[in-house]
Amino acid sequence: MVSLTDKISEVNTYADCRLAVGVATFMSFTFHLIMNYLVRVQKKFNVEMYVYCEKAAIVYGISCVLSMNYMQSNAFQAVLAWLTMFVFMALHVSVAMKNAVKLVLAYTLLIFLWNLITIIYFYSNQ
Repeated sequence: MVSLTDKISEVNTYADCRLAVGVATFMSFTFHLIMNYLVRVQKKFNVEMYVYCEKAAIVYGISCVLSMNYMQSNAFQAVLAWLTMFVFMALHVSVAMKNAVKLVLAYTLLIFLWNLITIIYFYSNQ
């Protein structure tokens, strides 16, 4: 009989978590490049949101690199990478919209939680 703790330990391996973060990173930056191309072709967009999306891409990339560190991978970071990816994509779609304050707030909160969990997990395993 397989116990629940065995299943949880199988899911929480370093390779699986890093792969999940890596896939989210690849998908996010592919979407980022496609949206940048479409926005530049359209030539009608919210400039402030466009600049914010450029900065958000850098912060998202740094968070992904920190989460893929071999000592800091856990399942919470993989889940937060995917949640943040969806908000990150919504930010890019909102470049054409006038008001995206809630998306900016959600993105900032998720990035903060993601990095906080990275720091807590790092110091709890030393």
